[in-house]
Amino acid sequence: MAVKLNYDPAQYDKAYNSFGARDRGKPHDGSRKGSHFQGCLSGTKQYIESLGSVESLEEKDLKPILDQIYKFRNMLRTALSGVQLDDDQLTRVEDEKLFDESEKLPVAHELILSIAERLFNSSKAKKGDTIVVAGSKRDSQVILEVAKLCFKNGVNFTLDVEPDALNHMIMNNANDEGLSELANEKTRLYEGVGIQIVARSNPADKYAIGSKVSTKFGNLTQSLRTRRQKGDLQYALTIIPTPEDAEKDGIPYEEYMEMFFEACNQAWEEIKEDQKVLVEKLNKGNKLKITSDDGTDLDIDITGQTFANSVVLKNIPGAEVFSSPLKEGVNGKLVAKGKFKFKTYPMIEDITLKIVKGRIVDWDARVGRETLTEIITRDDGKGEGARFFGEIAFGNNPYLKHHLMNELLAEKIGGSFHITPGDPYQMDKYDGEPVNLDNGNRSASGVHFDITSMLAGRNGKVILDGMLIQDNGVWVDENGRPDEKLAVLNKGWDALPEEKRPEWYKKKFPELPAPNSNAITKQLEAYNAHDINAFCDCFTEDVHVLSDDGELMVRGIKDFKRTFENVFKKFPDSKAVITKRVVKGNVTAEIEMCTRKNGGGEDTTINSLMVYTVDPESGKIKAIQAFKIEDADKVLLEMRR
Repeated sequence: MAVKLNYDPAQYDKAYNSFGARDRGKPHDGSRKGSHFQGCLSGTKQYIESLGSVESLEEKDLKPILDQIYKFRNMLRTALSGVQLDDDQLTRVEDEKLFDESEKLPVAHELILSIAERLFNSSKAKKGDTIVVAGSKRDSQVILEVAKLCFKNGVNFTLDVEPDALNHMIMNNANDEGLSELANEKTRLYEGVGIQIVARSNPADKYAIGSKVSTKFGNLTQSLRTRRQKGDLQYALTIIPTPEDAEKDGIPYEEYMEMFFEACNQAWEEIKEDQKVLVEKLNKGNKLKITSDDGTDLDIDITGQTFANSVVLKNIPGAEVFSSPLKEGVNGKLVAKGKFKFKTYPMIEDITLKIVKGRIVDWDARVGRETLTEIITRDDGKGEGARFFGEIAFGNNPYLKHHLMNELLAEKIGGSFHITPGDPYQMDKYDGEPVNLDNGNRSASGVHFDITSMLAGRNGKVILDGMLIQDNGVWVDENGRPDEKLAVLNKGWDALPEEKRPEWYKKKFPELPAPNSNAITKQLEAYNAHDINAFCDCFTEDVHVLSDDGELMVRGIKDFKRTFENVFKKFPDSKAVITKRVVKGNVTAEIEMCTRKNGGGEDTTINSLMVYTVDPESGKIKAIQAFKIEDADKVLLEMRR
C-alpha cells in the first residue's frame, strides 16, 4: 500500500516560485518569509514521497502522514490561486492541522467506525487499487478510519480534503487564471483513479462559494463530473449533518445525528430485494402520474427508460430507485414544500415549477426566488439543460419520514419522490445490472438539482399506466392494499422478524407493548367491527378529540357518537391496524394504518398517529389527539423521554 501525491510538477514549480517571489525587494531580515514557505512546501513533498510503500509502517503513522498531505495541498492550492495572503495568513495555512480535537463528531466511536466500513465496502476498493479519500475537515475522524481500512486492505490512496474557510477565501478571490489552476490541480488529483470515497458536510453559510465562481469552477472540472455520471469514476458518498443543518431543519443536533446514523443502519439486503421487485414493476410501465394535496400534478413519460436499484453502492444512507423521464415527457405542476440547497447557493424554500413538454416555463419560491431563477436559467443560451429534467426517482429509506434540507437524506426519504433539473446519469450499468438512465439532456454548467417532494402525509398518489402503485407514501398492490412484496420499503425493520432486527432498534422500538387500558384494545376491535355502541362504550362521557395543533374538534360522547356514525356510514369497509405503539403513564400513542375506499370507490391507505389519554379512575379513554404521520417520529421521541 502507498500514500500518494497526485500533482502536476509544473504546478508545483509555479507554487514554489510564487513563494520565493514574496521576498523580492525585502531586506535580509525576519521579513523574508518566502523562503520559509518554499522550504515548508518542498519539505512536506519530500517527506511524503520518501515514504514510498508504507507496508513497514504502523497504523498509528497514518495520522501524521495525512496531516502532511493536507498541509501540502493547502499550501499548493493557496499559491496556485494567485490570491495574495499576508505572511500571518499564510502561516495559519501552514500550521493548520487536519485533526482538530475541538471538531470531533458528537457520536460514539463505533458509529464512526460503522460508517467508515460501509463507505469502504460500498466502494468495492480492492488490493492494489488507487483511490481518492475526500471530504470535509470536520469529518476527519471518518476519513482517518477509511484511511486505516485502505492500510489494512492494501489499497493505495491520496487525499482530497479542503478546509472550508481557506476554500472560501481563495475560491472567491481568485481571478480566472487562478480558478483555472485550481481546477487543473483538482482534475490532476484524480488522474489514474477509478474510485472516490467521500465523507463530507455542508459548509456553513459564512463559507459559501459565490454562485458565479461555483459555475465557472464546475465548467472547468466538467471532465470529473462526466466521469462520475458515466460510472468511470465510482464513488461512495455520505453527507454528515452539521449543527447548522439541524438548526435549519428545526431538529436538536444530537437527535439529528442519531437519526442520521440510524438511517445508515437499515435492512439493506432486504431493501435491495424489495426494490428489485419495484424496479421490475416500474420498468414495465410507460406513463407515470404523480399528485399530492400540496398541489403537485405531474404527467411523466418514462417509455423506454429503466430504473436503477440504488441501495448503498454510492450513497449512504440509501435507498432509492431512479431513472430519467423522456426529455420532453414531463408536463404539469410540481410543488415541493420545505428547504432546499443547491451546492453553495443560498437556501430556497417552497418551490413551485410549471412544466410544458419537459421544459420549466415558470417557477416560484416562497424564499429564494432569485436563487431558483439563477439555477434554472444557468444554461439559457447554452442548450437550456437546466430547464429540463435528468432524473425521476422514489425515496425508500423507511427510517426517514419527513422533509430535510440535507440533499443526500432528502432524496432517500420513504414516501417521497424527487425530480431533477439538469444532467441525467449516463452509465449503462448500475451495480452490475444494465440500465437506461440517459435521456440526452445536458446541462452546460453542470446543474443536477434534486427537488424532493413529500407524498406521505400529503395524500400523494403514484399511478403507473392507470394503476395506483403508491398511496400516501405506501407502496400498494393491485387491490390498493399495502404490497407485501414491498413490506420492507413500507415498514423497515418492523417488516422483519424480531431476531433479525439490530439491538439498537429493538431497544428503541420494542414489540408492541400492552396498552395501558383494555379500552385501547376494545375500541380498535369495535372500530373494525363498526359496532358504534361498543366503540363509544370505550370512551368517557366528556371525551374530546383534538387536532395536531390542539384545536378542539369533538366534545362529549354525543358529539363523538354522531361523528363516528357518519364515519362508519361513509366508509363501511374501513379497517385499522396498529403498526407501532408507545405507552407512557396513562398515555398510549399508536401509529394506525387505515384502509378504506375513497369517494371514487378506489382503495386508499391512511397512516396517522393517534394519542389516547386514559382516565385512571374509569379506565376509559378521555381524550384523543390526531397527528399527521410525518410528525409521528418527533411525537413518539418526546413521549419516550
